[in-house]
This record gives sequence, structure tokens and C-alpha cells, in this order.
Amino acid sequence: MSWLWGLGFFFSIHFAHAYGWIGLLAFAVPNALGLFLFGLGADRIGRGSDLRQWAEVRFGQAPLVFLSYQFVAVSLTIFAFLRYLIAEIGLGSTVVWGLILLCAAILCAELLGFKRILRLHSLYYAIAIALGVVLLAITPVPDALPWRDPIDLTFLGYLIPLVAGLLFGPWLDIQQWQRAIAMHEGGYSVRRGYTAGAILFFAILVMVGGLSIGLVPDTISASVSVLDGHSHGQGVLTAALNDLALPGPILVFTLLASIAMLSTLDSAQLALGWYLTCLDRVFQHPLVALVPMSLRTSTAPAFVLASLVAWAALIIGADLEHFMIFFATFFLVSAMVLVLTSFWPLPKPMASSIIFLTGAISMAIMTIGYFEAMPLAMIGAVGLPPILLVAVWSREPAVEQALSALPVADAAEPRGISPVSDPTTGGPVPSGGASHETTAGWFDDRWFTVPLIPTYVDTNSVGNVYFANYVTWVGKARELFFRQCMPDFDLTQTDFYILTRSFSHKFMREIKEFESIHVRLRIGSYNRKFVNLEHELIRRSDGAVIGSGSQSLMFVDSSSYGLVDIPPKVSTAFIQYAPATAD
Repeated sequence: MSWLWGLGFFFSIHFAHAYGWIGLLAFAVPNALGLFLFGLGADRIGRGSDLRQWAEVRFGQAPLVFLSYQFVAVSLTIFAFLRYLIAEIGLGSTVVWGLILLCAAILCAELLGFKRILRLHSLYYAIAIALGVVLLAITPVPDALPWRDPIDLTFLGYLIPLVAGLLFGPWLDIQQWQRAIAMHEGGYSVRRGYTAGAILFFAILVMVGGLSIGLVPDTISASVSVLDGHSHGQGVLTAALNDLALPGPILVFTLLASIAMLSTLDSAQLALGWYLTCLDRVFQHPLVALVPMSLRTSTAPAFVLASLVAWAALIIGADLEHFMIFFATFFLVSAMVLVLTSFWPLPKPMASSIIFLTGAISMAIMTIGYFEAMPLAMIGAVGLPPILLVAVWSREPAVEQALSALPVADAAEPRGISPVSDPTTGGPVPSGGASHETTAGWFDDRWFTVPLIPTYVDTNSVGNVYFANYVTWVGKARELFFRQCMPDFDLTQTDFYILTRSFSHKFMREIKEFESIHVRLRIGSYNRKFVNLEHELIRRSDGAVIGSGSQSLMFVDSSSYGLVDIPPKVSTAFIQYAPATAD
């Protein structure tokens, strides 16, 4: 029920009205398949690691992507309820009805909690099926149902972006992660749960779309938007039932649509509160720390802003397709990268800026294709940018060789000792055979990487690497990082010292002796006085992250030990490896 949104409910009506049963199935099948594949993926991840910790690391790596996805889903749901139900019936102020719906959903979530909401959704599902049956029984069926031929380029221009967005959509939905983690921690099979959920979801989508095919006569046509010139059939079922002399059908349908919208918004309230709490724990930022915790974890700002966006879209005459552009392009790229990096290790992480720009390009192409009625551009918007993204970041040695052969300025060349190449893998190897003493490391974009091989001396009595050694290795990498950037630094003559202000590390996986790893370190953020370093420990054999964390550094006068600003020689040495903007 929580996956229905305004998208699943009203767009199934639109696709069924525009393209008949073929269009409805083309919408319902990838919807259900996307949930099923998410369940398979989450189940596989949960078998190899702690699913909650795994998800929290991803939340911390891309906090705005997950938050934005849920934000647009809430905005879309409120908008669809007002645009295709309240406005079509003419029940009065959309602002009042929107507030009633939102407040009712939040109240249910706060009073019932997560487990009771799941039971309430089971009841919602049974009521929704019953209401669909009642609606068919009390509504006159048109004598002749129109035949629609959907097989054309315009249909494919909608279908391909839609299928791609629906297949990858659950991976960015924090509601789905909350449910999958609850299943995993409760000892239930995530795969079986999502298999059953996909079947139930497919059934209710077919029921809602089937009502549109069976109950909307030829006299009811889709509205043509003055904003884009396209036909929008999301409100045809509401209009058809509202035109009847009988009050019963429209009342039943209003209750059915309200249940669908409530089940999304109450879940969003719970999931968003859960996500913000997780984010507050794993994503630490100096500016964020200035905001009171009660405000940092509050869902109120997100819901207020989502409501304003929904009403603004209503005022300008927007439609559901305009929201869908985000899911079929911008969010699709991020979801594809998440899935790709979860199951197929890449030679290096994808920079968030590249992911953002690729999504923005895809969204721009889709917007042009949609508003200019160019189906090929809509299809290309989905396929071309992700293919280019993966191609550029592939393992193809020719690409790496071509890039390394390009001439660069002396100032941009990485300093320090170059790593030795492994003739079997082409990657760097540590010197000294089985010892975990290594080369001096190297820079890969902003990341400084040091290879390590644990030996028996690093393990504990049960054969796993002793936990304190991970911290030691991060410290070793940090010292080599400083040595590469400031080779002339003399501790006996310096007028400042670098002190560790705080250190945190999340243990995600175990490793044993001779499992080669990379310790990666980079500057995460900085201000006048403090520098935040981020680190990751990655197993070389499969690219799995075995641990990650951060540390905060400060600078003090070597004589008085008083806190000082970042010394100029430090800024000069590290500026090329620092983020583009400071805090």
C-alpha cells in the first residue's frame, strides 16, 4: 500500500485509459518487478553483512539523494490527491483538504507506530479490494469499451523511461529500506516478503487500472494541458463517476483513493523520521551540529515544504508526468549507481559531482523530449547518460592508459612514490612480500590510498584482524598522507602541532590474514580551524567496504598549545586535495 503513492494509483488510471490493457500491464509489471528485485537484492546484501549498517553507510554517502527522493514522493502524492480527486469533484478549498489528509496521515503514524501501521495497511488492502468490487457492482458499465492500439513510438517514449524508473525506484525509497531492515532484523525472509508484496501490489494496480477501462465511457476524454499540450488521463475515472446521477460510486472511489494516499503519507512520516535519526547518527557535519537535534530529526520542515511544492504545482497547472521526469532521469542515475556499486565493485568510487551532472543532463534531455513531443529524445535521456557514466568508469585498461598518457602540468602531478604494479591484476601491490609494510601510497583524485596486507601478527585468538589494528592502519595512512603533501615538515622546528580532536570508525565486515586491503583517506570538509578527514578500508578482492569513518583535526601553537587557524603552509600543501568549497 505504501508504494501506491499518487503515482501508482492515478498513473495506472492514465495508462489504462490511454493504452488499454496492454498499457496497464506495461505499467503494472515493472512496478511489481521492481519491488521483487529490490527484495532479492536486499536479501542478498543481508546474508553477507548487517543490512542496517550497510544501508546507513549508503545514507551517509548520499544523504540528499535519499531525502530528495522521499520529498518528491510526498509532494507528488499530495498533488495527485488534490489535482485528480478533490479538484475534479469540486469539494472546495484544496488547501483545507490537503491539510486534512496530511494531518490524518501524520496522526496515524504517531499514534500507531511502525508495527501497528503495517497491520493497518493490511486492513487498508482488504478494504481497497472490497471497495473496488463494490464500485464495479454499483456503477453502470458502458455498452462498448474503446479499443486502443498503444504500439507506437509515443508509447515507447513513455514506456521505456517509466520501466527504468520503476525497476530501480525502490532502491532510493527509504520506506522500502525501513521495511527490509525490519524483516531482516526480525528473522524474516526479505526475499519472500517482497515476492508476496510484489504479487499483492500487482493485483491492486490491475484492479485500479481495470476500473478505468471498465467504467469510463467514450464520452469522458483526457484533459489537454495548456502547460505542455499533452493529454492527461489521471482524472478520467473521477470525472466519469462524478458525472453519474448516483452519489454512491463517487463516494466509494473517494474513499478508495483516500486510503491509497493515506497509506503512503503515514509510511512516509515513519520512514522519514527513522531516516533522519539514522542520518543524524552517521552523517556529522560542523554546520549541521549547530542545529538542535529535535529540529534535525523533525519531519515537519520536509512535509511543510512538500505541501507548498504540491500547491504551487497545482496553481501553475502541472501534471503527474512533470514529477515523473525526476524519477525517470535524475533519481534513476543515482539508483543505478547504487545498485551497480552494491554488487559489482568498481576500480574507484564514482564522484558525487559526476553522478549529479549525469542525472542533470539526463533530466534536461528528457524535459526537452517531453515538452517538444520527441519520443526518441525521451528514450535517449534514459539510456545514453547511464551508459556513458558506466563506460567512463569501467575497468577498460585502454581508458586508464589513455588518461594516464595525457600531459599534465607539474603542479597537478601527484607527489611521492608511485606504487609498484602487480603483473596479474595491473594494480598496485605492497612491497615486502607478506609483511603489511607498504609503499608510500598514491593519490587518486582527492583520495590518498595505501595498500596493506594483514599477517598473523595483526589477528586475534579467533583468526580475525584485531579491531584496534584498523585504527592503527588509518593512522599510518594519515601520516603517509601528510608526508606526501609536506615532505619537508620537521617536528623539531615546527611552530604548530596537528592534534586529533575526534575519531570515529564503523566496523562493517571482518577480514583475516593475507586479505589485501586499501586504506583510503581524503579531506572531507574544513573551516578556519578544523579539518575533517574521511577514511574507508576496502577489500581488494571484491571491493567490499570493511569499515569507514572520519576524524577531526585541529592545530595548536607549539609553544603555548593554544588553538590557531589552519597554518598557511598546511593550506598551501593540501589545497589541491581539498573539496571545492569549505564549510
